[in-house]
Amino acid sequence: GREFLGSLWAACAGPLDAERSALLSEGARTVALHLLRTRVSADLERQVESDLVSRLLEGAMDPTEAAGRLGLADTPHRVVALQAHTPDERHSATLMTFERATTGFGWSRQGRSTVFGSTVYTVLPCGADPAPARAWVAETTRGLPAHVVVNAGIGAPADLAGLVASRREA
Repeated sequence: GREFLGSLWAACAGPLDAERSALLSEGARTVALHLLRTRVSADLERQVESDLVSRLLEGAMDPTEAAGRLGLADTPHRVVALQAHTPDERHSATLMTFERATTGFGWSRQGRSTVFGSTVYTVLPCGADPAPARAWVAETTRGLPAHVVVNAGIGAPADLAGLVASRREA
């Protein structure tokens, strides 16, 4: 295809002959298919997560059921709201921020995220001390391009049923 997915390197003593070059090319196609499959799987996972978080933060789903499906512990959480802007691009900053917030594989990420309009909302496990939420914001925004401006709000700690209010505060 035309999309750059990565690069494949081979360390060898000299130039590859035609047979080895063909084998390397075929291997690259196999790796590309694997990378595309992984990307599609991650995109589907993000979509499902985003839908569940949206429903949780709108109060449209039982908090206990949502927590079970999202892998959230029954501990206090905070909702973090991120609004990202760029001078010239209308939606790209929001999408880049959502990408950063959801980078990582499945349950290895701290938070669960969604996008409402131009705001990325993330539910983070975080009690009375807001320092972990501030650290998450710093880490998430650190990877964005320099021209992206981010405004962040952190809601009060809440149990799962109180996340709707934490979102409003954020």
